Amino acid sequence: MEIEPFLKSVYSRANCLHPQAFFVRLDSRCNQKCGFCNILGPGVHFKMDSGYVRGMLRQIALVRTDATVNFTGGEPTLRRDLIDLVTYAKAVNIKRVVLQTNATRLADEQYAHKLANAGLDDALVSLHSCFPEVSDTLTGAPGTWKKTVVGIQNALRNGIPITTNIVLTTANLDHLVDTVQFTLNSFPTLSGIILSPLQPHGDLLNHLELLPKYSDLSTPVRQAAELIRAADKNLYLSYCENPLCWLLDAFGVQGDNELRQYIARRLNANECGDCHLSTMMDKDKIKPPVCDTCHLDSVCFGVWRKYVDIFGAEELKAVPIPVGGKAPKKSFSVAPHVSGQSAADQRVALANTGLARQSSFPR
Repeated sequence: MEIEPFLKSVYSRANCLHPQAFFVRLDSRCNQKCGFCNILGPGVHFKMDSGYVRGMLRQIALVRTDATVNFTGGEPTLRRDLIDLVTYAKAVNIKRVVLQTNATRLADEQYAHKLANAGLDDALVSLHSCFPEVSDTLTGAPGTWKKTVVGIQNALRNGIPITTNIVLTTANLDHLVDTVQFTLNSFPTLSGIILSPLQPHGDLLNHLELLPKYSDLSTPVRQAAELIRAADKNLYLSYCENPLCWLLDAFGVQGDNELRQYIARRLNANECGDCHLSTMMDKDKIKPPVCDTCHLDSVCFGVWRKYVDIFGAEELKAVPIPVGGKAPKKSFSVAPHVSGQSAADQRVALANTGLARQSSFPR
């Protein structure tokens, strides 16, 4: 695969919304119970007051004239005031309003029509398998796969652009290409597809059997990416949330000086150090010893420390430093380097001492 599809995939509207994006997590309630949820865990409950949300929207509109508001949850369509909040967001001149949803409520075409009329600009819809039984097992909600499919169709019919999100688990990885092909065939006017490797947070920590290794993801992701790009649809795969060496391997891209310089320019332009993800990643990412000799270390955000706790870091491969290679003037990640330990000792140290929580570490 050529470098251009890689660059178009990891820098995208779906995954790289900073600095104009504001995520408004409305409610913890959900009509599904995904074992891989990286947001909610047992005992997590919250609900934003409608008046408080409206105040947030007014402040956001004052802060940025080009703001994007991403309504998420839980499942935001469970709120009775969602349509009113979308309407209000557009009324206070929020430029773009996005909805993250499982689209089951949009199976009611009248509801989908009202969201469209309220001014919803587009939606990101979770659809994790082409097989109803696999999807319903993953989401813990029998019968909802069919509603999601109908909901996507209703949204598209009412002019709401849709991007689907496939979370990659051990339960759906073996038929990822089939799921992508089903999605492309079923929704020909689809905007794009997100491929989402799991983040080891939230309820997933109670269902670690669903977490695949990066080495198991490379081939299915490459095949799925080729299929999506061949269909001329947008392909989204988050740059900052995944180890860069794995991304390059999955796309068959060389980590040379030109690529690193391009990435550095993009990171500078997007002000990535201030991104909404940075706080979580600063706390939960590390750089194992292999990263010390990697040509792309300064433009890579590292690997989830919990992933290393579970699988170690043997899969990661340092990108060789080319002749004349020079490091950028600054590093874009404060993920601590954990050096001088075996993988086993490193996992013990991380579990027992919490080194990965430091904001900096000697190089």
